[in-house]
Amino acid sequence: MELLRLVIRMEDLDKLNINIKEIASQKLKQLYGEKINQSIMDRFNVELNNILKNKFENYYKIAYMIANKANEDNEIIISRGTASASFINYLLGINYINPIEYNIPLEIWAGINGDKTPDYEFAFGTEYINTIYKYIKTKLEENKIFYQDKIDSMDSNMAKINFIPCKELDELIEFEENTKINHTSINAKSEQLIKEYMEQEDDGKLKNILLKTNPQSVEQLIKCYSLYRGTGVWDNNIENLIEKYSINEMLCSREDIYLYLQRCGIDKKIAFDIMELVGKGRTKHSKYIKDWENSIKIMKEHNVPEDYIKSFSKIKYMFPKAHVANYILLNLWLTWYYINENIEIPTGFYGLDYIIKGLKEGSLNIIASRPGMGKTTLAFNIATFVAYQDIPVAIFNLELSKEKLLRNITASTALVDINKLNTGKLNEDDLNKVKESKKSLEKKEIYIDDTPKMSIAEIREKSRKLKLEKNIGLIVIDYLQLIDTTSNDEQGRTEIMTNLKRLAKELNIPILVVSQLKSKVEQREDKKLYLTDLSKCIVQYADVIMFMNMDEEDDHIRKITIAKNKYGRIDKIELLFISKWLKFVNLEKWGDKFDKYWI
Repeated sequence: MELLRLVIRMEDLDKLNINIKEIASQKLKQLYGEKINQSIMDRFNVELNNILKNKFENYYKIAYMIANKANEDNEIIISRGTASASFINYLLGINYINPIEYNIPLEIWAGINGDKTPDYEFAFGTEYINTIYKYIKTKLEENKIFYQDKIDSMDSNMAKINFIPCKELDELIEFEENTKINHTSINAKSEQLIKEYMEQEDDGKLKNILLKTNPQSVEQLIKCYSLYRGTGVWDNNIENLIEKYSINEMLCSREDIYLYLQRCGIDKKIAFDIMELVGKGRTKHSKYIKDWENSIKIMKEHNVPEDYIKSFSKIKYMFPKAHVANYILLNLWLTWYYINENIEIPTGFYGLDYIIKGLKEGSLNIIASRPGMGKTTLAFNIATFVAYQDIPVAIFNLELSKEKLLRNITASTALVDINKLNTGKLNEDDLNKVKESKKSLEKKEIYIDDTPKMSIAEIREKSRKLKLEKNIGLIVIDYLQLIDTTSNDEQGRTEIMTNLKRLAKELNIPILVVSQLKSKVEQREDKKLYLTDLSKCIVQYADVIMFMNMDEEDDHIRKITIAKNKYGRIDKIELLFISKWLKFVNLEKWGDKFDKYWI
């Protein structure tokens, strides 16, 4: 399907029972809590007041209705153009770019006076456009929807919506289905991911821009893509200035110009007008020649560098940052899937999955550390994540009781303090979270066996039965040294390891085993862990060995060293350990959201 342009009369949208203010306010509190930063609150109030004052609610209602339907159907939606400059759009789920996070001013979407008519253009997967069109017809009645090319003229009582098919979204959705990893869990800001994206880029012009500017962040990558997409922005223009100015100093999008001119002391309205002249390539147009001459005079009075002014005059078209940001994130997500498409069973920790390619079928994986580091918690966090991917999991828990383990898992999924959960001292909010967590966990297939002193023969027998009857996809054992054996020496451990390896191969599923280290580790000053700190048979038969250490400067951070990796390189990652929740989280995605007093 090609571009679909629909027109809906405003009077037909009045009946939609959608309260934009209420929905956006609820999302705002969900994201930022009760004590919201004043600058965020100001942005929210200004935009909402503009919508109500100019009677734009119906535009947002229809956009929300479409986006909400897509979200319910697990489809991905991209709001093209400048819609991503709207904070209200973000809160309503109409776009996934938070303009506050990416420093995108509201005026790009709403105009300098906040009275610019909203203009929506949505990109969907190619097949889904038909689905969303049928949905709109059902909700509004077919005779109230028009194709734009079948009406004589547009007026202020009509809302226009464009739908564009996007093959990249089809690809993204297919990756999600195959890997069972949602794109929202990917840390697009990872420096490693940005490097991979740059290495894989095969467009000659864009590759050249990336090589010359060497972006290190998503913000810088957005600047590069803006240079690439614009007309007269890079070629014979900014490419000649890049050695003189850093990528951060270059003005690559309309928003860059608008914000920079204000920093120079130029009035907001004047800065907006100059941005419009430059961004839309009007500096050489006879109709605007006097406006441009006056703009040059104002910029010189405010010490805008001559290089910048000359660069502005060469621009024929400049893309808004709000538009470009969508496609940068889309490309970063796709890059992550290209790299990780061979991940079989994800652990929930993308840095770890990136290195070991997930838990491989038939693999034997070891987590080892000194006591008190959280290795058991990490193993159970992984087991829970896998179960939430609708993969049945068997846990042989040789140390904790089933009741205690379930409480620990509940704390980690509900994000409640384990001490409060153990003592029953929970407030109403915590009680509701625990209730929801238990309700969710009941639907997941986690089979716990807490029989003490199980032998390897018993574990094999029970595992075979669970595979046959429940089709388990992962076995977790805590911990290796508690498996009953006839001899507590290297020979006994070798027997256990060989049998675990055979079991993984026989059932063709991964086994994750928690292991202690040799006692001599506690006696030495050097806290670094080595493969020699494990029994030889463990090192010999394991496919992946992970060591866990506490960060020397921050005891909330755990360094995970992949010391043996049959499927890739030896490397390290860092995870944030929130001990009161018994929860490990991806440091890059969550770390900046947790104050120390939370932990």
